[in-house]
Amino acid sequence: MLHKPDVNVDRIMALADFLDGLEGERFSMRQWGAGGEPRCICGWLCENDAHFRHDDVEYARKVLGISYTSACALFGPENDWTAQQAASVLRRIAVTGEY
Repeated sequence: MLHKPDVNVDRIMALADFLDGLEGERFSMRQWGAGGEPRCICGWLCENDAHFRHDDVEYARKVLGISYTSACALFGPENDWTAQQAASVLRRIAVTGEY
């Protein structure tokens, strides 16, 4: 029997689906986003939840059910992903529970 990952699979998959639909200029791992600016994974999660501290990694970590270490790695600006690549990484986390 498979062990269910200790993550919020539904929330992660919904975020991945949202990111898949973004145009390239609306997503950037190097920006948290404000106003009409591009946002990163964490920025879009906070924006979609109307959680107005766009740099709130702790909030995003808890919502997604991932560790602080995984959140820092996932949300890091060194990840130069497209929105679709970020969605793929999120889906892997949903399935495996690991970054």
